[in-house]
Amino acid sequence: MKALSVAFAVVLSSFVAPPFPHRAVAQFRERTVAAFPDGMGVGAPSGPLFFAGHAVFYGVSTGGIAPCSWYRCGTVYKLSLDKNGGVLTVLYNFQGGNDGESPAGSLAQDQHGVLYGTTGGGGSTACIGGCGTVFRLTPLGHGAYAKSTVYAFVGGSDGAWPSAGVTLSGGGLLFGTTSAGGGGACQHGCGTVFSLDLSGPIPQDRVLYRLQGNQAGATPFGGVVLDRKGNIYGTATNPGCCIGTVFELLRQHGTYSPQIIHEFHGSPDGATPYSGLAIDAAGALYGTTYFGGIVSRRCSAFGCGTVFKLAQTGGSGWVENVIFRFDGYSGKYPSAPLLVGHSGTLYGTTEGGGRQCEPQDWYGCGVVFALVPSRSGYTENVLYRFRGNADGETPQGGLTPVPSVGLFGTTTLRSTYDEGAAFEIPL
Repeated sequence: MKALSVAFAVVLSSFVAPPFPHRAVAQFRERTVAAFPDGMGVGAPSGPLFFAGHAVFYGVSTGGIAPCSWYRCGTVYKLSLDKNGGVLTVLYNFQGGNDGESPAGSLAQDQHGVLYGTTGGGGSTACIGGCGTVFRLTPLGHGAYAKSTVYAFVGGSDGAWPSAGVTLSGGGLLFGTTSAGGGGACQHGCGTVFSLDLSGPIPQDRVLYRLQGNQAGATPFGGVVLDRKGNIYGTATNPGCCIGTVFELLRQHGTYSPQIIHEFHGSPDGATPYSGLAIDAAGALYGTTYFGGIVSRRCSAFGCGTVFKLAQTGGSGWVENVIFRFDGYSGKYPSAPLLVGHSGTLYGTTEGGGRQCEPQDWYGCGVVFALVPSRSGYTENVLYRFRGNADGETPQGGLTPVPSVGLFGTTTLRSTYDEGAAFEIPL
């Protein structure tokens, strides 16, 4: 691994994943750079790593020192790397209640170094376990941060239980989803897409879309992406009715018009898109479904999962193409967003598949994969198969690129004594 004491620069975009050099894809080695300790420390990572430059990453976890509704209240942590490995530092321990609990999903950082994220619980008591919050951590210098609640959801038509974090766009706007609230034909509400305007002294919340359930979509667990025109795209899982949709919020004069641009059909098409989408420079969308595709003895009867592409036709419609179907050994159950690299190569993770973690284990430890495009389609190359206790398993958070260095991510399990690990795949 190259020494990470060098200051790396990366330009984060709301439109496409940060690029990194494309090489012929082959089997790569993996390096565990930090272990997440069990007990009252950091705990298991519950979102992707956010690369802030200068060999520093930020993330959220399920650990912490305070007990909460389901486990511990969670933390925001910092991972600092050098050539010898990584050092984990807890920046904030959530306290539950009004303070928020169970942070999950992506963090965002503004030009002043302020971090933004979401907690799935805490805040208003109008929901079971709290309706969730949007929070920020403001750097005070010398490693200290001040935490504040930007917005507390109140359920009902407002939204509840965000699980994907936030996306920061130009003009001081945060975008995100809630998996419940909003209304529609769901017991706790079918979920929302929201924005928060941070440009004024008081953040202004706005519900952009209330999902309605059934074929109209429900329960967005993933975040959203924006194209160059400010249109918003996301996925919905539709539990209890259908098997998932992709939606578009078309921006017109400051308002958003929703439409469903694809409805999944199971095998062989795909089902249950838990993750958000990636978007390339041409505006094509890429995503994964947790189920659907190939029904294999290595997977459940619902299928091993798929990777799909949505592209606009010459008119106003969208056409879906399933570009890969997992079979178990090649991975199964992808649950994190993809990265779009140079030359159109796609990178991602699966929760299961690959190697057996234990004898007679049917689930598998998970993989890091690349899908390389050609004239005849896409070819998968498994970059790494996790081995369980040795280096971790169940990579749920997705991948974070560091240009000219490699891909970084986290696993949620590692051994009896560790609740996960941060890893690097050098490219």
